[in-house]
Amino acid sequence: MKTNNIDVTEFVHRGRKPRIFRREAQGNFYIRREIGGRALWKSLDSPIARIAIGNAHAWLDATQQAAADAKWERLDPVRSKTSWSSIGEILERYEARATGAVQIAAHSVKNNANCLRQLLRIATGTADPDGLRADVLTESTARTFIEKSRSSGRSESGIHSSLVQARTLTERRIICQRASNRFVSQFLPDRPKCAYELRKWAGSLVWSTQGAEAAQHFLGHRSMSTTERYYARFSSPRRSAR
Repeated sequence: MKTNNIDVTEFVHRGRKPRIFRREAQGNFYIRREIGGRALWKSLDSPIARIAIGNAHAWLDATQQAAADAKWERLDPVRSKTSWSSIGEILERYEARATGAVQIAAHSVKNNANCLRQLLRIATGTADPDGLRADVLTESTARTFIEKSRSSGRSESGIHSSLVQARTLTERRIICQRASNRFVSQFLPDRPKCAYELRKWAGSLVWSTQGAEAAQHFLGHRSMSTTERYYARFSSPRRSAR
């Protein structure tokens, strides 16, 4: 089987050594196995190898039990889709729910949908992006859009507004911060400011390994007193001694 995997990780499951893989640098991991003459694919719903392997263990056990019981219908909830929705189908569903249950203003919904279509036109060169499969929505597509937009002379603010919908740059920054907080919160469930905890940990690591000046530069503090006030207690005695 020919693949273009860029990241393959092997792990041990019940004496065997299956592998998980992904094709995008920041994409979710997948797993494939053959059982009962069937080739099964499963998205492991995480770009983090440790979490993906945990999901893989559960899926491998589920498929093995289904095969042993000859109850293949059990595989439906854990099997990956073999077909993808189109961009047009996704946008149709979005427009219906956004103006109904979610109650987003109709003009905002239309603008969001058109921004996605324009992004895909630029990135893929396709005149009618509604016919594209949903698997075109990758980091690679976004990066291609950015590169092509820059080469055509489009402003950075215009590029950013197509990627993250917001009225102002400040609002866009807040949206990104909330998204990063949601991501980090799965690893720090008991912390109210997850992204800040990550920043604090990174700043403390720079201080303890490279010194106070490096930490100040890394954190973007104008004054060393700010860095010392919040991060000095994390430094090791060896590094803090001047």
